[in-house]
Amino acid sequence: MPNPADKFPETPGPDCKLDSGQGSLAWRGLFQALLVAGLLVAACFVLDLRRLIQLLLAARPWPLVVLVACQLASICLHAKRMHILLHRAVPFMTAFHASNICNLVNSVLPLRAGEFALAIILSRGSRCGGAEVLSRILVDGLIALISILFIFLAALPGFSPQGGIGAHLVNGWLYYPLIFGGIILCMLLVIRLENRLLALTDALLGWFPLHSEQVKGDILARFHGLISGLRVIFALRTSLPVLLLSLCTWGCLIALNYCGMIAVMDPPPFRAAVFVTFLAAMGMMLFATPAGVGTVHAASVLALSMFGVSMEKALASAILTHALVTALNIGVGIFSAHRTNFHIRKMFRPS
Repeated sequence: MPNPADKFPETPGPDCKLDSGQGSLAWRGLFQALLVAGLLVAACFVLDLRRLIQLLLAARPWPLVVLVACQLASICLHAKRMHILLHRAVPFMTAFHASNICNLVNSVLPLRAGEFALAIILSRGSRCGGAEVLSRILVDGLIALISILFIFLAALPGFSPQGGIGAHLVNGWLYYPLIFGGIILCMLLVIRLENRLLALTDALLGWFPLHSEQVKGDILARFHGLISGLRVIFALRTSLPVLLLSLCTWGCLIALNYCGMIAVMDPPPFRAAVFVTFLAAMGMMLFATPAGVGTVHAASVLALSMFGVSMEKALASAILTHALVTALNIGVGIFSAHRTNFHIRKMFRPS
């Protein structure tokens, strides 16, 4: 039975003030925004801006329409994945709106804050506690990374990239499965040692001046829920459908990036879209700027340089793709936030 105290907070009161966590988040976002702006200014010195603008203005419209359709499909697939991971405890439309709000928050806040918004919404209607929902979101992200890794490794044979960076990236393919294999092994160890970890946590909490046993019980319940959520990756009847849906999601995103390319240049090898998608995913995991600003563009330029594409064409493709995807995420996210009466300030309740 889930602990009611394990739920995420509901609607804050009207007098709720934003705590220092939001201020810290805002300052980090400002720092990252200034960093990205500096990088863009520096890039202007090595770019032919006139050529870049010409490419953007001459973009073909029909690939952009397909691009928008692919993004909408990927949103629906992501919602279905969460619907399955929560064992259908929440309606599909709730998962759909939650996925849209997740994309909206990630578009305006740094540090992947959208995942916390997703957990807040999904924990309301499910039997799972907030910590367990958050851990299942983590599992979904891990399955998604494993899926794009499979696709990336399948695209490597026979490829000879241009440039030294590309050669190092391709030749180091063995490290990718080792890293993800190590993550899964650590998750398995955590699950196997759950009782010992709970006992250790209980002993460590005894050293802190907690106000009551109820507080201690709540902390242990959240920790237990976090571990319980990780179990779903080893439940094949759940994780395999999620893996297949994740592969389909990445298929949509790869097609989306390819449409952005052919909108501004002659069709490059389809493998180029795989590389752009993979590097963008890795970059956003390491540098979580709002909406992936700067990260996505750098990944696109780096990936397409391996195929001999000029910086202007690569950046034009990235700008078009990123602008349309971000605008769609924000528009659909605002619609879902209105339908569910969700406000970003609910994420920063002092409790």
